[in-house]
Amino acid sequence: MSDGGARALSLTDVLGAIGALRTEVAVLRTELRTEFGALRTDIATLQTNWGVLLEFASSDVISSQFGASLGASCTLRSAEDVACVVSPQGRPIVPSTTQLVAALGSKDLGFWHLATCGVRKVQDLASGKEPTTAVVDAANELRVMHAYEQLAAAATAATSALEASAAAGGGGGPGGAAAVAAAAAAARVPEGACNAVIRQLHRSGVGSIVFAGDMERYLQAASPERRAELLAGDMFVPCLSAVATGTALPELQVDRCGRVSLEEQVSGAVAGLHIGELKMSGGGVRDARKEVVRSALALAWAYHALRRGVDGAAALPVVLDLHAHIITSKDGRSHSRPASRQLPAYHRVERLPGHGCPLTVYLHYYTLTASGVKRWEL
Repeated sequence: MSDGGARALSLTDVLGAIGALRTEVAVLRTELRTEFGALRTDIATLQTNWGVLLEFASSDVISSQFGASLGASCTLRSAEDVACVVSPQGRPIVPSTTQLVAALGSKDLGFWHLATCGVRKVQDLASGKEPTTAVVDAANELRVMHAYEQLAAAATAATSALEASAAAGGGGGPGGAAAVAAAAAAARVPEGACNAVIRQLHRSGVGSIVFAGDMERYLQAASPERRAELLAGDMFVPCLSAVATGTALPELQVDRCGRVSLEEQVSGAVAGLHIGELKMSGGGVRDARKEVVRSALALAWAYHALRRGVDGAAALPVVLDLHAHIITSKDGRSHSRPASRQLPAYHRVERLPGHGCPLTVYLHYYTLTASGVKRWEL
């Protein structure tokens, strides 16, 4: 009898100890999560502070070496912001802004590309790691609706219509442009279907990052003027980047951004634009290259949209020389020859969407020193 009681007491003690241990583990896990969260916050704060210090320390050095061509740090959100970069000095900004908005509003080009990016983002999240139930459900509904295919077809048709319009203006023939415009009209997704897509984007729980609210307001706009007003504001860069790069960005953050300048060369007039990206270490060069190329493509698209809308004596050069400068602080890896040989000297696009023209972004890499910037040997 006493042995049975001892065994029962021993088992009770063991179970109690296991329960206490589980509680301690849960508490420890919560504490670790809190500490790791605080650590991540501290690291992010340090990175921000380092970035500010790098920006401050490099300002005079970069200005003395590049002059005004690289400009200053800027964040571009609206059509006016972008017009101030791609419109050469002395050109009025208001007409340039209007022309940029008209280009993205043509056949609702910007809207179709933005909606396509939004649907693709939700579907990518659904097929990624540990998606939420809301994302998976919304992605499934969008697939059933064939939303991506329909929106992509409308985006492609609107892009082709813009290219055909450019060709007609340059002697490509108005008949062909009219046929492509008719095809774009036929490819439009009905407004009811668009509203259904936007409801699913909201339902996904990530509506804010795919600009569902902006697209909803655009669809509900009572007039073309109201839609143009929406496009000119915070909706401009998401639409511009969606058309030019296939990725919708809320804004263009450019560490160094000049302004389009005009030059006379032997071959004729050429437009030039310089932008720059600063990184704290050479290890961030590849990410910096992706970021600066995306900004370059978006700005190049805007320049050519502006060029197409200008006539007569105010015509802008067809050729745009776009130079992207990536500058890192010295960390021992920044300008090693084996590493630099793996980096491309340019990024080439054979056909800029909607314009049909080629574009080359020339890439330059540097290490920041106390006396200047040292260019890498590629």
